[in-house]
Amino acid sequence: MRMWLPLVLLAGCAYNGNTDFASSLDSWVGNSPTMLIEQWGTPNTQSAVNADTQIYTYMLQSNEGMSNPYQGQVVYSAIEGEDLGANPNANPVYYCQVSFIVNDGVISSYNFNGDNCVVDILPNN
Repeated sequence: MRMWLPLVLLAGCAYNGNTDFASSLDSWVGNSPTMLIEQWGTPNTQSAVNADTQIYTYMLQSNEGMSNPYQGQVVYSAIEGEDLGANPNANPVYYCQVSFIVNDGVISSYNFNGDNCVVDILPNN
């Protein structure tokens, strides 16, 4: 019985509530960053790692928060509007930062983090 406990715990850790969000981003891998910019607009930041590698970063924001929070949600209360702004009565701002890594003119991977990384927040969704 004890032998199964670590496997059960490991299986619980393997669950990623962001799978729908990640699946939506998967479709960009292998595509041109020009197509990304056409659909998502100009990135908030664009930086060159070297001559062949660039990073396009988008900061997606929403005042609504998650309509369907994912399991294991990590809340970053320090970034809510009421903690950052001069107006303590302001609505909180929820965000998701998405970075696309471009190698040799093709999107090769991505990463994301934030307290509202859900499909609803994606541009043109």
